[in-house]
Amino acid sequence: MNEPLLWESDVADWEKVSVETYKFVLDQAKEHLDEIIEESLAITQR
Repeated sequence: MNEPLLWESDVADWEKVSVETYKFVLDQAKEHLDEIIEESLAITQR
């Protein structure tokens, strides 16, 4: 299960990233995933 990463971060030192930034990135990822799931369901139901 050693699949290659689909996205490579350009952050050099993750310890300097604030908790608020982590939360923002996770929220954005969740929104994007929700949009993909909705689109997938719409395509499947056609």
